[in-house]
Amino acid sequence: MEIKLYFMSQELFNILSIILQMIIAIGAIFFALWQTLINSRLKKIQDYVSISLVPTKDTFTNEFQLQIKNVGKINVYLYKYEIGEQTHSFENARLIASGSDTFYVVNVPINNLNKELPVKTYLRDEFNNKYLTTGAIIIDAITLVNEGAQQLQSPSVRLSLRAWSYRTEKFNWCI
Repeated sequence: MEIKLYFMSQELFNILSIILQMIIAIGAIFFALWQTLINSRLKKIQDYVSISLVPTKDTFTNEFQLQIKNVGKINVYLYKYEIGEQTHSFENARLIASGSDTFYVVNVPINNLNKELPVKTYLRDEFNNKYLTTGAIIIDAITLVNEGAQQLQSPSVRLSLRAWSYRTEKFNWCI
């Protein structure tokens, strides 16, 4: 009788052990799938494309320029840009690397004062996703009036460039 009870308790222990191991295995599979989902979301957050348009002035030629900077976390390639009526396509795309102070410089035409000009850049990332960045620039004419003893001088005009980007979004463009 005692031996039979021992075998029954051993069988019960084995069955409970197998059930517990199956529960642990299912929990481990669920945890692995959940962790994979979290990692894929983090990768999407980390690998984003973002472009900034920075107005500058060339110190040698005194011309207005627009720096197209990559402020995202992934390298992008510039295929084409449009500033108002000015359009330029590249036969070989220009790399704008991430994580560094690299940018592409574009000369800005000064033929439309005090008027907003649309800016578009056509980009592709390392994973061959296509993006379109939209923004605008304005060249302001600022009149400086001299006050004081020299009232007879004519006022001087200084130009100022403002630039901004609205958004960078996935867009299936064709050039």
